[in-house]
Parts: sequence; C-alpha cells; structure tokens
Amino acid sequence: MTEERVYAWDKTNGQAVYRIPGHQHGDGQVDTDDNPVWLLANDDDLARDQVDVYDLPEIAVPD
Repeated sequence: MTEERVYAWDKTNGQAVYRIPGHQHGDGQVDTDDNPVWLLANDDDLARDQVDVYDLPEIAVPD
C-alpha cells in the first residue's frame, strides 16, 4: 500500500515539507489533521511525486 504524501511550502523556514496522514512514525506520533507531522522533503521526493514547489500551499511549521 502506497501512502499518500501531502506537500506544502513551510514559509517559516523556506523549505518544502510533506506529511503522511494517518501514518504512525517510529517515535509513536500519529499524523492527524489536528496534529500534523511535517517532514522535510528533498529534491528526489519532489521529482518522484512530480511536485512543483511554486504550486504548494503555504503553511507555518513551528520550530
């Protein structure tokens, strides 16, 4: 089963990020709409998923 990634532009840190809704991470955190777990996206992620950073919605990820 392929997990769907949701990409966004983190305007706080000036970088592309993604989350995997419903995914339980190794540290036990579960990504939910109320508690999203944003991960740093790299160029390979963006290319594989054919994501253009100029089309991403902006969010603010707290430091």
